Amino acid sequence: MTRIDRSEQELEELLQSAAKAGPDPSDALLARVMADADAVLAERSADSAMPVGSVPTSASGGWLNRLLGGLGGWPAVAGLATATIAGVWIGYAQPASLGGVAGGLLAGETAYDLGDLLPDYDSVLAGG
Repeated sequence: MTRIDRSEQELEELLQSAAKAGPDPSDALLARVMADADAVLAERSADSAMPVGSVPTSASGGWLNRLLGGLGGWPAVAGLATATIAGVWIGYAQPASLGGVAGGLLAGETAYDLGDLLPDYDSVLAGG
C-alpha cells in the first residue's frame, strides 16, 4: 500500500513541476509573430477580394465542377469509379468462390448464368 501512495506522490510532484509557468516570450518574438500574422491576413484578404459584378468560380465552373463539388471532388469521384469498375468486373467474371455464397442464399436448385441475365440479340430485335 505504501508503494502505491509513494508512486502517486511522485506523480503529483512531477505534474506540479510541469505545471509551473515557463519564461515569458520576449517582446521581439511577439512582434515578429504579429507581423507575420498581419502579412498572412493581408495576403488572404487580397486573394478573396473580388471585383464588383464578378461571379464566384464555383458557379462559373459549369455543371461538371458543381457535380464534382457535390460528390466531394476528384478523390471521391476516383473512389466511386474504382468501386464501379470493380463491381462490373466481379459481376462479369463470376468468381467460383462466390457461387457457394450465392447458392446458400437462393432457394431451390435454380442456377443462373451470365447469359441468362443479359438480353440476347433476338429479344432486342423483338422489342422485348
